[in-house]
Amino acid sequence: MAARTQLTVYPTSREIFLTDTLAPSVAGDATNFMICNNDGGTYLEVVNTDGGASHAFTVLVARNVDTDLGVTARSFTAPASARGRTGIFPVDIYGAQLLINPTSALLFFQAFSAIQ
Repeated sequence: MAARTQLTVYPTSREIFLTDTLAPSVAGDATNFMICNNDGGTYLEVVNTDGGASHAFTVLVARNVDTDLGVTARSFTAPASARGRTGIFPVDIYGAQLLINPTSALLFFQAFSAIQ
């Protein structure tokens, strides 16, 4: 398998106003999957460009939630034509890098962090 597709994490703050002049969102890589840095304040914005169907993605969990509870991922479904956000992802559960597994290239991703 080739390397995961890297997402840039953009900072957000009460001191700045983010415009849509950021790099365009990245199409979901359903073959090699995706990765981005996670500082505990990271969240994802996801757009489903498919007007006729929902599509799913998962964010892998880096460690067991409890000794006998082996949760491996958190799953999300983006409805048809939807734009939404999810996060934040605590580092002690999800790790210092988010491993994102989209099921479709019709999902587009951007990553942001609320921590500076």
